[in-house]
Amino acid sequence: MLELKEITKIFDKNRIALEGINFQLDKGEFVLLVGPNQAGKTTLLKLISLEEFPTSGEIVFDQFSSRTIEKKQIPLLRRKMGRIFPDFQLIDDMNVFDNIALNLRIGGVEEGKIKKQVHRVMEMVGLSRKDGCFPHQLSAGEKQKVACARAMVKEPLLLLADEPTLNLDQKSSDEILELLQQINIMGTSVLLATCDSHLRVGGHARIIRLDRGKLVKPTCDGLKITSPVLL
Repeated sequence: MLELKEITKIFDKNRIALEGINFQLDKGEFVLLVGPNQAGKTTLLKLISLEEFPTSGEIVFDQFSSRTIEKKQIPLLRRKMGRIFPDFQLIDDMNVFDNIALNLRIGGVEEGKIKKQVHRVMEMVGLSRKDGCFPHQLSAGEKQKVACARAMVKEPLLLLADEPTLNLDQKSSDEILELLQQINIMGTSVLLATCDSHLRVGGHARIIRLDRGKLVKPTCDGLKITSPVLL
């Protein structure tokens, strides 16, 4: 589903953010991208969604290639992806329902279908009674659940989660991770970037480590994590 081939990203002043990155993510996988701050995790996610383009190398997602994709095709690629951010990126003057529905409306989905899909994912994330609330009325954990629902409502092939448990308490963090696992069980591939080496992730997850812009070997492929583990 996703393949990165010899990806290097260099920003201004010759700052190398990523160098020689190679990895594949298969359909239905749950992959943890673990590394310290400034390791290049967020840059890698931005490259995958083509918010940034690699300086060299190629990213292939579904039928799209970073080398050949046209500008007008980028929105089509992003419709097949969901994104979760550490700062939620909710729109303050929209209620929960409208925040979740926004991308569907932008995509021209019929309003009746939007209503059904939004209510379905709101029930799944445990916010079925919060549809009229605004972001300032929600806890941090609830805001991240809205962000999860917004990503899920598109039924993406791939979900990119950038530090989704950052600044959450343990209970909220566990709930978000459980949601991401449910999404994965339903068939969506998940790539979760985190600097937290004590995440509680149940089931089988593949773990790759990024440090100073390079993948670090060996990886813990197929490790089953059911309790806090120092990676």
